[in-house]
Amino acid sequence: MSQMVKMADQQQLTVTPSPLEVHADTVNFEMSAALPVKMLKKGKAYTVKVFYEFGDREVETESIEFKQEDFPNANEVEPRVSQSFSFPYEDAMQSGKLRVQGVASDPRNGKFKETERMDVADGIITHPNL
Repeated sequence: MSQMVKMADQQQLTVTPSPLEVHADTVNFEMSAALPVKMLKKGKAYTVKVFYEFGDREVETESIEFKQEDFPNANEVEPRVSQSFSFPYEDAMQSGKLRVQGVASDPRNGKFKETERMDVADGIITHPNL
């Protein structure tokens, strides 16, 4: 798992739109994640946890899950996943950051290691609501 966490700084994360936008009191975005070749190990999982942090608060959305058995060619081809996300908008959220944290885990024994949180998008554009 330590090697997976070390390789996490090579993951490729793309957020659309960036910066985020609010439409009808909801923030919707898509994130695609690609892991480095050979990062996924047999029997292990890697999760990209997604958070929107603003002020001293945060909203955690769904996560992106990678399991080695779902990507049998992970030693030859980058595992890739695209997923849509949404969360309800509050006025205090305008100045914030979309951040991610990687978690390498062993589902058999519950052990895990986490990466540092990393910024992937800034703030929320509110002009569509005007």
